[in-house]
Amino acid sequence: MQGAAMDGDGKDAGTAMTVAVAVGVGDGAVTRRRSGVKVRWTAAMRATFFAHLACNCNVTAAAAAIGVQPSQVHYQRRISKPFAAEWQRMIDAGYLLLEMRMIGHAMAGGGGTVAGDSAGVEPLAYDEAFKLLNLYRARREGRVRSRGPAQVVATREQADAAILAKLDALAARKARAAGETPA
Repeated sequence: MQGAAMDGDGKDAGTAMTVAVAVGVGDGAVTRRRSGVKVRWTAAMRATFFAHLACNCNVTAAAAAIGVQPSQVHYQRRISKPFAAEWQRMIDAGYLLLEMRMIGHAMAGGGGTVAGDSAGVEPLAYDEAFKLLNLYRARREGRVRSRGPAQVVATREQADAAILAKLDALAARKARAAGETPA
């Protein structure tokens, strides 16, 4: 875990692990659960989340372990560079662990399920583990295609032209409906 967390004024928030963020508010102090209950990120929550993430590479399960929604941890990753860096470190560690587990599984004679352990590592079907490793490698090497076309943001001029064209079409339709000829 790296770096000190900063509050909205850029001051040290206390411990190196405390991260407090508000959903939709910017640099506020809390996140909200689906139920609307305010939640402050604590050092224990962050450590538990990252421990689960490193063991299983499963964001949903890691979020459930600390009692928040996956969208909240994804939001935290988007707005906090130290959180995002630690996230990436834990994902990398988790995939190394998965690779070692698969090697051990193969050396032990194989089977349909890669065993878990009592330290929180969940068992995983061999086929799923193999697919996860291949996807991780492809992402790391930049070989994964995006999900659909890249988002295009129109310039102000393009947006204005599109709006004016729509307004002209609406005016023409209204004139036709009234029996007039458009000007």
